[in-house]
Amino acid sequence: MTRHVRGIGYSLRSSDAFQLEDLARDLDEAEAHRVDFVELPLYQMRIIAGGRIIRPELDRLKALCAGRPYGYTIHGPLGINFLDEPDRLAVHEEVLKLSLDISASLGASHYILHSGILDARDKDEMEARYGQQREALARFGEIAKAYGIIICVENLFTYTHNQIAALPSRLAQEIAAIGHPNIAACLDFSHGFINSTLHGADFFAETMALAPHARHLHIHDSFGRPQTLKTYSRAERMAYGLGDLHLPIGWGAIPWDAIMTGADFPDGVILNLELPPPFWGELSACIEALRRMAQQIEGARRAAMSAA
Repeated sequence: MTRHVRGIGYSLRSSDAFQLEDLARDLDEAEAHRVDFVELPLYQMRIIAGGRIIRPELDRLKALCAGRPYGYTIHGPLGINFLDEPDRLAVHEEVLKLSLDISASLGASHYILHSGILDARDKDEMEARYGQQREALARFGEIAKAYGIIICVENLFTYTHNQIAALPSRLAQEIAAIGHPNIAACLDFSHGFINSTLHGADFFAETMALAPHARHLHIHDSFGRPQTLKTYSRAERMAYGLGDLHLPIGWGAIPWDAIMTGADFPDGVILNLELPPPFWGELSACIEALRRMAQQIEGARRAAMSAA
């Protein structure tokens, strides 16, 4: 990969039944696919317990990950929420600090952190809560800097107006306001698509707004439709095109070519596929699609530099 795109990779298979015993198989598989990065699901690993790291489990993880021909990115615990009520901030900060400690011990380059979600009943406090989140991220930016890690804050979505998640453009404003070199964005295209639909926003414009801050991309497909009907299986959700389906690239309605050639991604961007186990048979095809996307990003950058 050239300098602008740092590399491509994918998230390992994960579920509540995740076992470290299965990790060697999955890491070997990633070697066979010749990817540049593997994203580890720390949120499914039983390594943190009640505010402490279980050292034997971390040692097992480090031994399994050592000596591999690719780098690591880490997806941290999903429940960390810096828009939460102030009296719960301390526990979120504790879990994030321990997660960063683990990430540093594995030599991870990017740590993926979910942006906050606010209960709509607290809407009057929204701006104060965003200030709370900015302050926390600025402090953790210094910790990440010491570790050589970039915290990439991922845009989320909600299916109803009962909760509030930042549109990509608002997350872009927050990242810019923090202004820390170790605080960037993780642009999840499907999340942005669904949230844009819910709020009547222009998905492409929202994507273009966050792209310059996005050092990490979560790539999977969907139709951008909130889950508005009751369904009974993933296959039914897929039939209706509802929700965050994590479809293989090209199976949904995200305009990948327009995004990859039109977005102004920063240097060092990593493209990471998030494919769930039911679609694992499409992994090879999706990795090739990632390589084409990386080439599109590089080509667009060269064209922009030539025109400047």
